[in-house]
Amino acid sequence: MATAPEQSHQMQTAVNCDTCENIARHLCKSCLDRLCDGCRDIHSKSKGTFDHVVVLLTFDTLDLSPECPSSYVCKWHPKYRASIGCQKCDVPVCDQCRIGEHKGHNVIEIGKFFRFKKEKLEQKLSFVRSELPKYESELENVRRCQMEVSENKEIVKKEIDDYFKRVISTLDASRHQLLKHVDEKTSAVHSLLQDKENTLQSYAQNMREYMK
Repeated sequence: MATAPEQSHQMQTAVNCDTCENIARHLCKSCLDRLCDGCRDIHSKSKGTFDHVVVLLTFDTLDLSPECPSSYVCKWHPKYRASIGCQKCDVPVCDQCRIGEHKGHNVIEIGKFFRFKKEKLEQKLSFVRSELPKYESELENVRRCQMEVSENKEIVKKEIDDYFKRVISTLDASRHQLLKHVDEKTSAVHSLLQDKENTLQSYAQNMREYMK
C-alpha cells in the first residue's frame, strides 16, 4: 500500500475509524475508508487493498470526490463499511467477509467494483435505449390493430343485423302471404260447402213434402 506524504490542515475534530471505534488518522483514497493507525496497517496487508493509496486524514482529503458510495454498509457486517467488491457474488463486502461468507472469492477495490457495475448498467441502458424504438413501434401496431378490430367488430355486427332484418322482413312478408292464401282457400271451401248444404236441405225438404 502506497502512503502519501503527510498534508497540512490536520483534523482538529475527532473522526471515528470506519473499521473500528478508534480515532481515524488516515484516509484511503482508493476506497475512501477512514482508518486508525492499526486498521491502516491491516489495510496495507490485505490482499484486496494492499495497493491502495492512503493519506493523512485532513479537511482537504475529506473533500475528495468519491467514486462509490462512501457510507455503503456491509450487508453481512453492518458495523463495517463495504470496502471491497466480491467478483464472484457481485456484491460489495467488507474485510470481515474475506474470512467468512466470501472466503476465497476474488475481490477488487470498491471504487473499481462500482465502476464496473456502472459500466454494466450503462451497457444495459444503451441496449434498452436501442431496443425501445422497436418495442414502441410494436406497441403502436398492436394499438392500431386493436382499433381496427373494434371498428371491424361494429361493421360486422351491423352487417349481421342488416342481414337478419332483411331475412325477417322477407319471412314476415311470406308469412302474411301464406296466411292470406289460407284465409282465401278456407273461405272458398266454406262457400262451396254452404252451397252444397243449401242444395241438400232443399232436396230433403221436397222429399218430405212428397211423402205426405
